[in-house]
Amino acid sequence: MSAVVGALRRVWFNDGMTNPRYYDLPKSTLDPRYETCADHHPACDCREATIAENHDELLSENRAMYRAIREAVKGHMTYAADAYGMPDEFAMCKCAACGIARKAHVGYWEWKAAREANDARAARAHWLRANRPATLAPRYPYTDIEVPF
Repeated sequence: MSAVVGALRRVWFNDGMTNPRYYDLPKSTLDPRYETCADHHPACDCREATIAENHDELLSENRAMYRAIREAVKGHMTYAADAYGMPDEFAMCKCAACGIARKAHVGYWEWKAAREANDARAARAHWLRANRPATLAPRYPYTDIEVPF
């Protein structure tokens, strides 16, 4: 068996010991301890290697799925909101990829800053329209004709 290089990670075993043991868990089935395991028990090296490898494969597949969905919905109004920040069903894209992205919550947090900036811009424009100064100048042109009272 080859020597372990580098700092060992602290592993706490559930055997009532007060001092932790330092041990490097196998990261995949390519670890030499996977091949040499002969005594299979719930926390043996071959089981740890298999679990770690399966976990890494699932994470990789999940990340690939997220990347594919993000690419498919790029430029779409997947998470449209109205001026009050509520979801706008009418403005949301109705394509299948956007429906899947909404169900899996893909892209919600990545695009949150852009949505908030757009919402702030829309709220500011709404406030300016609602609170514009009440002057008669835009409605009545200036004239020199005196109006008798």
